[in-house]
Amino acid sequence: DGFVRCPMEALNWSERKYLILEEILTYRPDVLCLQEVDHYFDTFQPVLASLGYQSSFCPKPCSPCLDVHNNNGPDGCALFFNRRRFQLLHTAHLRLSAMMLKTNQVAI
Repeated sequence: DGFVRCPMEALNWSERKYLILEEILTYRPDVLCLQEVDHYFDTFQPVLASLGYQSSFCPKPCSPCLDVHNNNGPDGCALFFNRRRFQLLHTAHLRLSAMMLKTNQVAI
């Protein structure tokens, strides 16, 4: 919480998003699974859709990102796949449990 051990410049989204997208574009995976995604709707979904990826997003039920000033929405898991190679047959969004108790973690 608060990213106390992380240099603030490393969290600058205007620079960081290009580094993440560059890494994805370097490898062009057929399937891409991301966690702690809080820029799904404004960055990842539109950019990757334009490159031929279909996707699904599952937000955390109690995302800590919602407590951040000027947040971009909840964080969660995102699954992307190459539309030319795969066809979506079914999607399941899960809230994970540990020791029979619901957690704040999700999966697709």
